[in-house]
Amino acid sequence: MLSKNNKLTNFSKASITRSACFRPENEVELEALMANPDIEKILARGEGLSYSDCCLHDQAFIIDMSRFNHLISFDE
Repeated sequence: MLSKNNKLTNFSKASITRSACFRPENEVELEALMANPDIEKILARGEGLSYSDCCLHDQAFIIDMSRFNHLISFDE
């Protein structure tokens, strides 16, 4: 899985950073990414719609979690 150097912003576009981003396609790829010893600092990012800068981090790898928009299980 390759990383891309993406420009990221928050919802208001007041903050902008560049970060190495990974976009795993499924849980297997996410597990492999998390097991990589070369990746120490990680921030999981959703759609980046926060008004604050909590979805930004230029000193860490970003995992784009947008593919994980489904339930794995539900226990009523």
